[in-house]
Amino acid sequence: MSADALKKIVSQSGLSDAAWLRAIGKHEAGATRLRQMMNGQRPVSTEMAQAAKAFASGQLITEG
Repeated sequence: MSADALKKIVSQSGLSDAAWLRAIGKHEAGATRLRQMMNGQRPVSTEMAQAAKAFASGQLITEG
């Protein structure tokens, strides 16, 4: 998954970075890494790509 694709999915969720991480069962401390992934400064992790794909396909329900 590209950084742009991840950024688009996270922004479509309507959640902040920290809220997105909580929604997929991750700790808020990963928000810096998430931003780096979305900015192309760090490769998108397999786990983050899977969570983003699950959200995009409606399999992951997030709560604001």
